[in-house]
Amino acid sequence: VNNPAKKRGGTLNLSITAKFEGKFNPAISTTTYDSMVNGYIFEGLLTYGNDFVFKPGSLVDSFEYNKDKMQYIFHLKKGVKFQDGVELTADDVKFTYSLYARPEYDGRSAFASASIKGFDEVADGKARYISGIETPDKYTVIFNMSEANARSLNNFVTRIMPKHYYEYAKPEDYKTEFLTKNETPLGSGPYKLAEYKPGEYVILDRFEDYHLGGSDVKKIVIRYIPTDSISPALAKGDLDVASIPGRKSKEKEIASKNNLVNFQETPPSGYSYIGFNMRKDLFKDKTIRQALAYGLNRELYADKVLEGYAKVINQPLVPQHWASSKNVNDYAYNPEKAKKMLEEDGWKVGKDGFRYKDGKKLAFALKTSASSGQSSTGKTWLALIKENWKEIGVDVDIQLVDFNALVKDIDSEEPTFDTVMLGWSTIADPDQTSIFSTEGPNNFVGYSNKTVDELCVKGLAASTTEERKPIYDKMMQEINEDLPYIFTTSSIGVMGLNKRISGVDYQKDLDVLEATKIDALKLEK
Repeated sequence: VNNPAKKRGGTLNLSITAKFEGKFNPAISTTTYDSMVNGYIFEGLLTYGNDFVFKPGSLVDSFEYNKDKMQYIFHLKKGVKFQDGVELTADDVKFTYSLYARPEYDGRSAFASASIKGFDEVADGKARYISGIETPDKYTVIFNMSEANARSLNNFVTRIMPKHYYEYAKPEDYKTEFLTKNETPLGSGPYKLAEYKPGEYVILDRFEDYHLGGSDVKKIVIRYIPTDSISPALAKGDLDVASIPGRKSKEKEIASKNNLVNFQETPPSGYSYIGFNMRKDLFKDKTIRQALAYGLNRELYADKVLEGYAKVINQPLVPQHWASSKNVNDYAYNPEKAKKMLEEDGWKVGKDGFRYKDGKKLAFALKTSASSGQSSTGKTWLALIKENWKEIGVDVDIQLVDFNALVKDIDSEEPTFDTVMLGWSTIADPDQTSIFSTEGPNNFVGYSNKTVDELCVKGLAASTTEERKPIYDKMMQEINEDLPYIFTTSSIGVMGLNKRISGVDYQKDLDVLEATKIDALKLEK
């Protein structure tokens, strides 16, 4: 087979389906695609694979922490150079974490430094650098923490920025001397930004002096391509690697047209859910929440609508996560059980086939984003939900709303939604404080459960994975029983790879295209 991709030699063509924002600065980038570019240019202290276990990243020889997790010590590799030839040292690490604490800093990463001793002095403008970060020599960084928190390891994936390039003298210079460098980033990673055309593409060139050596990939071109053009671009050999969108069987057929593409499945990632607004009287009744779960054919959705490219889940963790529980109720589809539960709860079927109690109809609205609700799988799923719930006597009004308007409502002080269908991506740490604790910043459903609150605190205070596992097992059982969300599915992705590529295994590592891992990728000449 004539493979036109081979003519590109060491150039790897990738795609994105939404445009770059152009914030090529790890401190302030907020979009997935800007972060993807930053991942090639900058490196962090720690990294993790599909098992969500942390290990030393490309900048670190080794790290250790004491039993009470109040001190973390990192031993940096010697001779790591930034892309201008200056050596990366402990000072750059201290600068990066201190930047996140400064009052003028307006990005979203302050949490990465918040539990380090001395954060408050910097945040209050009394100091420029965090006193709790010690640098006894050029290659040793000691983080002294103000509180023990198992999530701290999560914060050490933060990408390190060169002090000599990004530092500025006074807070008022932040805008003029720091933010102005967004399109001229400087890091220590294996690729440097060569060209950026807003709305269209980014070109990255290999950093020849990269400390981990060379790679078959000399240049990476990341181009904006609308979703429906991805499979045809793979088929023509224009794209080297891409995630197969939409209905997988149909798209795979399009991509396979010229026999240039191999496919690999990825492990389940993230999860979708239907969240209940727990402030509403109707949803304060656990029987209703559970009956709605039993009355929903999630298995049919995963197997038929999503063609098996999804796993039904019953807790807020993906199946392969070390903290996911085997002891949860599976709420397998059982409309008869759902009807019985509602009947015993006092909801009687009226002439119209819907249930009533004290003169009130069992009816509510389900909001979801217009874009996901209008996709072919989205339409089928919403129709199935309406039909399933109608069968048990529940009248649901499906409302498609603009995504940003939906986010605005759920983020407001008094959200108006009844139920909402959304998703969360997977993070490495199993901590659920942000989403399910009473005061959690992402707990927009207004859920409050004392047991879950206590387990959130315990889970973060425990040191080892062995100590944490039983705590999260209990927490998963509690959330699964109480059901503030109906957990629906965790999706399995399919990657299309041009046949000139080898050395890639998505089951072992989801981030095979990540900067430090791309060197394993081989290109047939």
